[in-house]
Amino acid sequence: MAHRRWDFAKDMNHDGQFTVSDLWLIFHYIFFCPGDSLIDAIKDTDFGKFFELSEQSYGGPFSGFVSFLAWLWAGAILFNFLRWLGDIRDGFSEWLGRNRADRDD
Repeated sequence: MAHRRWDFAKDMNHDGQFTVSDLWLIFHYIFFCPGDSLIDAIKDTDFGKFFELSEQSYGGPFSGFVSFLAWLWAGAILFNFLRWLGDIRDGFSEWLGRNRADRDD
């Protein structure tokens, strides 16, 4: 049973230099990580065997679809978290403004 290569390196293509092609490989590695992780976890199950998931599926359409959904979900969570922080900041600013006005009277 072979596993996805999980080691991350600056020189992803191992040519001895850090170049623009390494940047593409780094993006590819990070983007497909959620989908490849799911494939690695389910490829030996009945579900994985039915859909013919294997090591050759890493970075493929199924992995890309799962990864896209995972990153979309992560982005939505981050967006809502930042919006929540902004609401807290606005509420605190409003509260602070009222307290300052009370002291000025």
